Amino acid sequence: MADEEMDVLAALADPRRRAVYELVAAAGDDAVSRDRVAEALEIGRNLAAHHLDKLAEVGLLEVEFARLSGRNGPGAGRPSKLYRRSAVEHSVSLPPREYRVLAEVFAEAVAEAGVEPVLYAAARRTGARIAQEALAAAAGADPAPVSGPAPASGPAPASGPAPASGLTSASGLASAAGAVSASAAGAVSGSAPGAGLASDSGAASDSDAGSDPGAASVVGSDLAGSSRLAGSSGAGAGFVPVEATLRELGYEPYADGAVWRLRNCPFDSVARTHPGVVCGANLALLQGAFGDRVRIDPGPVGCCVVVDRAESGAEGGAKNNDSLF
Repeated sequence: MADEEMDVLAALADPRRRAVYELVAAAGDDAVSRDRVAEALEIGRNLAAHHLDKLAEVGLLEVEFARLSGRNGPGAGRPSKLYRRSAVEHSVSLPPREYRVLAEVFAEAVAEAGVEPVLYAAARRTGARIAQEALAAAAGADPAPVSGPAPASGPAPASGPAPASGLTSASGLASAAGAVSASAAGAVSGSAPGAGLASDSGAASDSDAGSDPGAASVVGSDLAGSSRLAGSSGAGAGFVPVEATLRELGYEPYADGAVWRLRNCPFDSVARTHPGVVCGANLALLQGAFGDRVRIDPGPVGCCVVVDRAESGAEGGAKNNDSLF
């Protein structure tokens, strides 16, 4: 393990310093001053500055200077020292692990073989399993198994492989969204494995229930940040905590009007080299968990997917992906 990563780990061992880091991270694009940290955490300005500088020293925060008054010239005062979260990724693993390397190998193989539909179907099943586990955890019960049949033969290749390198682009997202939508349609019709997306009414179709009853998607009204498990009714019905589940997965959700936006992309490093494959799988994963409340809506930073906070209807949900292509 590199000494730098050990320094990062040590810097976050202090609970108060970790709270300072989390506060700056939650500010997103807004740079934070020591006064803001001191006020929010009810600590002294000097102590706030000490923790901020320690976090910057190990590379967790970036530093910039700006006049908060907006004035320039004589009498404007000295620029304030501001902090924002660094984009540099840190990872600590004992024993050392390099999952990213294998993830890049898998992503390249999927793109070259043109088997994205198989990947998206597996991602939807995984999303459904995550939803079942979150629902069971909220209810204090064991999760119901979620499984899908293995395909008898590989699906038709996608229209083209994902780009080998480069940041996520609008065309790449459109291609991924189109492929995921086509794959989802195949699942509903029974031509592809995996969970079918639930209808806007919140109930899975008979064909879905017959082919894979455990892989229903999650849809429903925004009840305290939750989503109803499709196909659940009566005493067995439950609500998946959408915000808490997204946070547990590392997306860092925050409310932006009618949607949850995701400040962090947990798969960012691989998405930068294989955006079509990774963004498509990410979309399918969250659609498997939360149904047609999930759609592509790229922002300037963070994950390219949003989750509707209320039940999707005629104007919302996965159908909105059609406007991308």
